[in-house]
Amino acid sequence: MTAKSLSLIKTKAESVVFIFAFSLALALAAQAKIPLIFSPVPLTLQTFVVYLAVKILKKKAVFSVILYLAAGVLGLPVFAGNSLGISYLAGPTGGYILGFLVTCLVIPFVFANFKTFAKNLISFLSAAAIIYSFGLIWLVSIYKLTLQAALVAGLYPFVIGEAIKITSAAFLTRKTSNVEHRTQNIERRT
Repeated sequence: MTAKSLSLIKTKAESVVFIFAFSLALALAAQAKIPLIFSPVPLTLQTFVVYLAVKILKKKAVFSVILYLAAGVLGLPVFAGNSLGISYLAGPTGGYILGFLVTCLVIPFVFANFKTFAKNLISFLSAAAIIYSFGLIWLVSIYKLTLQAALVAGLYPFVIGEAIKITSAAFLTRKTSNVEHRTQNIERRT
């Protein structure tokens, strides 16, 4: 085997490991939930994981979400509160989870090379807009809530926490972008 083919195998293996890691992180973030008495949607850290996944895995982030969904549908306790099966996806959080998938399909294409804090902030705000739009549409269409009731139950309680997650993810990924840039420069020189 040539050095180039060994490098390609190593890169593919690293991608698979990261896909599994982010899928596991989504499952763990779902377990760190805070139920809200005024909303059927719990507070979790999953959107934070999605932001990191789309920045670090880029176009491969969608595979982490697909793996997470497949594990839950197959009966593994990966959904919030260790809930199982496809019936969980029909619940009040189904739209948000669908939003995770759409986010992973859209954001890496629209925001492919953002490396600064401000640009990462914009990409994560866009990701949040996608996720919450799908969540609210779900609450309105499936649960027949009015738009105002959906906003009260599915958006307003999460704004401050989401702002913290978006800012933290933008700061953390700015640091990873700097590392990626240095690594690419080193690889070019060798």
